[in-house]
Amino acid sequence: MPFALYLAASLASSAWADERSEAEHLRLSGELDQLSQRQLWQGVDRKFAELEKLGVEMTYDDLLHGAYAARALGNMSD
Repeated sequence: MPFALYLAASLASSAWADERSEAEHLRLSGELDQLSQRQLWQGVDRKFAELEKLGVEMTYDDLLHGAYAARALGNMSD
């Protein structure tokens, strides 16, 4: 019985962590979009680095904004 309780608790915490990561991804992605529209490339670069650190799968737009920032800042090797 204790094992089943442990398993249920670990699955619930894992789902919560995934939800939290996805919410953080949405927040950072929105900020990335806003900064990109204003052509604030250093800010875009910082937010992109935060997304990379988060470890979630990035969207096409996230990657595109990151590429634009790298080009604008001259970081073509990134």
